[in-house]
Amino acid sequence: MNVGQILETHLGWACKEFGEQVKNLVNENNKKVERTEKIEKFLKSVYGEEIFNEKVEKLSKPGEETPYDSLLEWFTQKQLVIGDSLNDNEYEELLLEIIDARTIIDKYVKDLDDNDRFFFIEFILWGLESFNKLSILRTNNGIEFKDPFNNFINKI
Repeated sequence: MNVGQILETHLGWACKEFGEQVKNLVNENNKKVERTEKIEKFLKSVYGEEIFNEKVEKLSKPGEETPYDSLLEWFTQKQLVIGDSLNDNEYEELLLEIIDARTIIDKYVKDLDDNDRFFFIEFILWGLESFNKLSILRTNNGIEFKDPFNNFINKI
């Protein structure tokens, strides 16, 4: 193991323990108000009063351009299916089709090892899904990334 992997392991353990503590608080307190107060108190003890009470601004504002706009535009024209049976070369070629993802990585992640480039492309896609900018569908053959509005329209 290299140092980064060891640090990732310790971070994982810490997050697991933190998650267990929150889960125990939720399970032990059946009343919603009581549970919310105890979780709030616990989180304040972990992060501190100042950070806990800090207001988080929206990550994007209406009409504001983001680095992801051109990437999201790509998905209005196409969808990406990462098949389970792809070999490494096919997987890499597929991800390299998303030129805008490569542009984002080149701009924000300097001196990136070529072996990590594909991880970061997929990381961006999963991140966009978590903010409801893309939709992901697990199929029998793999994972399908596409524009969430196409998904909505197809269900009508």
